[in-house]
Amino acid sequence: MSQTDRRAFSLVELLVVIGIIAVLIAIVLPALNLAREAARRATCLSNLRQVAQGLAVYVAQSNGWMPPTIYTVYNYAEPDAYPPTMWGAPNGAANFLTAALPKAKAFHCPSVTRELEGTMAAYGYAPTAVSDTNYLANGFCLGRRASSLRRSSQVILLHESASRSNAVFCRPTRSYPGDFYGINYSYFPLAKPGYHNYQQWHQFIDGVENYANAHNDGSNLVFFDGHGEYRKYKDLRSGDYGLVPDEPWSKTNSQFPDAGGNSIGKPYKGAH
Repeated sequence: MSQTDRRAFSLVELLVVIGIIAVLIAIVLPALNLAREAARRATCLSNLRQVAQGLAVYVAQSNGWMPPTIYTVYNYAEPDAYPPTMWGAPNGAANFLTAALPKAKAFHCPSVTRELEGTMAAYGYAPTAVSDTNYLANGFCLGRRASSLRRSSQVILLHESASRSNAVFCRPTRSYPGDFYGINYSYFPLAKPGYHNYQQWHQFIDGVENYANAHNDGSNLVFFDGHGEYRKYKDLRSGDYGLVPDEPWSKTNSQFPDAGGNSIGKPYKGAH
């Protein structure tokens, strides 16, 4: 057969081939995106477990004590950050972790690219090259002897925020009379009456849940005993953070409730 006898694709056939390719791409791309997100979520859970293991070493070297409880650890990885608190000082918990873990990237989830915006960014929360995280510590677990925590397999130690910041937010946070926002480091005995209220186990604000909402309406969680799992934020309860009353997630028991919940007049208490 000569070259002049060869039959070329017609326009219709070409369009059919292009249509078939487009359909295949439409089928394959969502699967690829799901596979990528699954890989990122697995990396994120590995990061959280590394942080938990670092905390376990810290506890072993601190006579069984967890790091002190505080509202927010600003510029957590910078030794010279002001104020030079126990969390952020050269020998503090946060810098102990950054020295113990191999990479700074271990402190944030690869799925979370959003930074704190608007007012929060204006307050100086934007992530830096050194301090960059979206992970949260449960303040109920802090400022206590590790051996004092019962139900360790049921109490969340680490969870996630939907935004990256230069600060580690300890949420929920323990507060005291005269120090509602937990600005000061606290070592009050847990048994002392009236000295262990807890605030902000989740944060529904501007129509969006900000805590435990990093992966398809859910979060990786690492529990006090070291095991990890994934849950949807709407399936979480205050009791999962060691708090009473044990209430399900709702818009009205968030940081800024419409009624009830963890407001100044009705805080949560530690279960023990």
